[in-house]
Amino acid sequence: GKRGGGGGGGTHSRNSSKGGGTPGPGALPRQHSRTFSNMSDIAFSLVSESGWFLRTQTSFWTLYLASILGSWLVLCTFTDAGMALTWLNLLHAAATFPLLHWFRTQKFDKQNIYDDGGEPLTYWEQIDNGKRWTNTRKGLLITPVVLYLAASNSVDFSRQPLLLNLLAMLGLLIPKLKDQ
Repeated sequence: GKRGGGGGGGTHSRNSSKGGGTPGPGALPRQHSRTFSNMSDIAFSLVSESGWFLRTQTSFWTLYLASILGSWLVLCTFTDAGMALTWLNLLHAAATFPLLHWFRTQKFDKQNIYDDGGEPLTYWEQIDNGKRWTNTRKGLLITPVVLYLAASNSVDFSRQPLLLNLLAMLGLLIPKLKDQ
């Protein structure tokens, strides 16, 4: 349902008149204090109806696979399709390794307090709350293998940097499997 901009709790509408009238329908609530503890609520209220696409698992995979396909098409403009798959494999590894396995972040709850006070976790460790062998983890595990197989079998072996493709795949698989 839609969130109303209605009263109480110290909220005011951006569109309210100087006389302090009632907020109109669809008006966004504005908190008196913009501290870190309520920024997630404010941000959620701003994207709650327009950001629905990125909150489902199906839309994540659609966006992820479309970005891989789009990147391959862009790379095809610079080289042949087979070598573009090699470049895609290498660029995919260079982009996803730091994002999934290198950068560490703390988990935050709504009040911006550390969840358990433990060590920072990588994004891979936080996916699906650390549950092992979920569909998301399996998909992210299979993607580098598929890219490796496509890249290594698409071009004549004399032109193919097989070692680089293999290192790119292993560089993504080993960190994923070490926690399993």
